[in-house]
Amino acid sequence: MKILTVDNHWVCRTGLRPVLAKLDPDAQVLEAETYEKALKLASGNKDVKLVVMDLLLPDLRSLDALREMLGKLPQASLVVFSTVENRHDILQAVELGAAGFIPKTADGEEIAKALKLVLAGEIYLPRQLLKESARKGNGASFPPGDGAPRQAISNLTARQRQVLGHLAQGMTNTKIATELGLSENTVRIHISAILRTLDLDNRTQAALLAAEYLRGANTL
Repeated sequence: MKILTVDNHWVCRTGLRPVLAKLDPDAQVLEAETYEKALKLASGNKDVKLVVMDLLLPDLRSLDALREMLGKLPQASLVVFSTVENRHDILQAVELGAAGFIPKTADGEEIAKALKLVLAGEIYLPRQLLKESARKGNGASFPPGDGAPRQAISNLTARQRQVLGHLAQGMTNTKIATELGLSENTVRIHISAILRTLDLDNRTQAALLAAEYLRGANTL
């Protein structure tokens, strides 16, 4: 497996190496200290499976760069690994295609766990971000001018509300299946139905919506 790390601090790139080795001892890790160099590496290594990228690169002009990178590596999952604390930027990164956000304050075990989830096709957001959503609310990550998703929660079945509640806790499909005694396929079906009913684009929006909804209710 090829992994591309993009960070202008060599300490961070070096510190990630043992964590990435836990994912795959034979992984080939490519390193770039600038966004421009990362693009060149991406052009010559189309088989990169995972990109771990900081948002505070000196030559990173806008978050649209994430879309550009994923255009170069359509088969790769891209994870933001940064000290960025601007919640809007983090959510925008996910909207642009990032498979999640890992704060640089996370320990090695948390980073490895998050990357494994991403490689399994999940989206990773730290629980603190979901808690922040519950405190502040979040209109930007939902379809513009659409208050309908919040109202539509009442149209979900009891089981779908349970699944949505677990999404709000940042649980993966596997964890939700275990908690509810369901198969993972059944959980995926419920999530698809939830997204259709709430008119949302992805599970991250559903998780943030559920976290906000929980501000005014003890349970879903």
